Amino acid sequence: GTKVTLKAEADEGFRFVSWKDQSGKVLSTEESYTVTMDKDLSLNAVFVSLFGENLAKGKPVTVSSTVDNHMFSAKNLTDGVYTVTGQNEGWTSLETGQTQWFVIDFKKKVTFDTVKLYPRHNGVDNGYGIPMTVEILVSNDNKTFKTVARYTNVERLESGAHTFTFDEQEARYLKVLGRQIRQNPNDGNRTRFQVAEVEVYKTAEVTVPDTTPDTTPIPTPDSSIDAPTTQPSAGEQNPKAGQIALWASIGTAVAIAGAVTAYVIFRKRKK
Repeated sequence: GTKVTLKAEADEGFRFVSWKDQSGKVLSTEESYTVTMDKDLSLNAVFVSLFGENLAKGKPVTVSSTVDNHMFSAKNLTDGVYTVTGQNEGWTSLETGQTQWFVIDFKKKVTFDTVKLYPRHNGVDNGYGIPMTVEILVSNDNKTFKTVARYTNVERLESGAHTFTFDEQEARYLKVLGRQIRQNPNDGNRTRFQVAEVEVYKTAEVTVPDTTPDTTPIPTPDSSIDAPTTQPSAGEQNPKAGQIALWASIGTAVAIAGAVTAYVIFRKRKK
């Protein structure tokens, strides 16, 4: 009979839509939703993405320097592959200085306001390759660049992506410049700008489908579904599957949008 409050928090680039039960019925369109734990429940928090087409995918890239082998290449920055350990780990610069960069040629003028950098994610090296200062620059001739945004004290992320937003720009070329490249203690303290994949977007509002709550009673979930033997951490995300697993028995559970649907599983506490 314990009451549990769920709260959906939309990440950058996402909007919360609704809470749904296991059958797909809409339970609530409010971010906070309270349930009474008198039976096992499996609920979904549904989000929609505000991002449209990835403008960078498949576009040519030039770089300040590069390691070029079976794992690293400048072309990997926009190939749509986010990390295949030991085979495709994106792009890495050389250790030729504390400033490194890459330039994407969109082939024509495009409009954008968001850049997402996915750090190299291969285990021990996760996130060290993103510099502590990142600058976004644009150009129409690949000669004269204008700085449109500068980010300092950029934190190291062990998972996920860095999202940089700025005033809407129209340009053919995008330059991402890194300064204060951090040392990687797991790689001989090397200082290299490393990115697994880059995405570029123009954010846009989306039409949210009708999510009027269904007021009929909530069906009892399949009792054969057992609770997981291990409890994943709140906010644990599989970037390939695009899902977030959350676990709670009592108290408050938070669903964070890093995907389209966040799955929340509750197991009634046995007396």
